[in-house]
Amino acid sequence: MVDEPSYEVSFGLRQVAAVLDGSKASLRALSVLKDFAQRYGSRLVLIYNGGDEEFVSMVRESLERSGVNYSLERAEDPMDYLRRKAPDLILIPLEGRTGPDALEAAGPILAALAYTESSIMVLRY
Repeated sequence: MVDEPSYEVSFGLRQVAAVLDGSKASLRALSVLKDFAQRYGSRLVLIYNGGDEEFVSMVRESLERSGVNYSLERAEDPMDYLRRKAPDLILIPLEGRTGPDALEAAGPILAALAYTESSIMVLRY
């Protein structure tokens, strides 16, 4: 990892957050999150409101192996938590849905847009 951020964009990505729900998309998003931390020196704030202890353990082990700076916290109301923490970027992992099924998946995105001042990145798998 670089001691000092070496890219201009890194100054706008000091804190990157994601809400993990125990899905396959959440696990796939870890590689993108770790990349932000390794390339730009971002601190990761991972909030989980779903998944079991096995899922949380897999996430923790993956992050520990990569040596990135992170916190992993449980939040009953992730959007309220994100509004209060105000990360620079919120990453939202979604299973690939289209059409009417996509409307249900859009809920977290719309909530993040309405209740936070953070930039939003949606990863569709």
